[in-house]
Amino acid sequence: MAAIDVGSEAIGRDDDCSATNTLIALDNPANLDGEITSIEIWAKNALTGLKVGMFYLVSETTYKCRSAVAIGDVAAGSKVTKTFSGISVVTNDLIGMYFTTGDMERSGSGEAGGLYISGDKVTVDDETEYTAWDGVTFSIKGIGAELAGAHQRGYIVG
Repeated sequence: MAAIDVGSEAIGRDDDCSATNTLIALDNPANLDGEITSIEIWAKNALTGLKVGMFYLVSETTYKCRSAVAIGDVAAGSKVTKTFSGISVVTNDLIGMYFTTGDMERSGSGEAGGLYISGDKVTVDDETEYTAWDGVTFSIKGIGAELAGAHQRGYIVG
């Protein structure tokens, strides 16, 4: 089985973004079909209520959540790895997140960009129009493995 990764390295960055928005990272789309079983994340200030999902483009600026997992709380100030039973991912899916409190590490310029919308849209089958956020990247990366012959479907864990 080949390794899957989606999103950016979980590192300290030069800027941050606050809670209560759904954020989708445009950099490093998923490289294979399979299952994401862990995330690496770096929070500037502790996060509560973190949810992570896989999103795909429906049309122009509309994205749909394929699968999602409730992570919970994340400590601040260093890379944190959270492991879970797995969520489905398809080649070119993007990683997204929502958290209720805290601040997420992000770069402010020179990156692939991201998307955002107010509120929690990390819910399987939620289809929403997002606003572009040029030049940002978020410190979150999904890691998993290719599942040979697996049927891809959305589901929520946790």
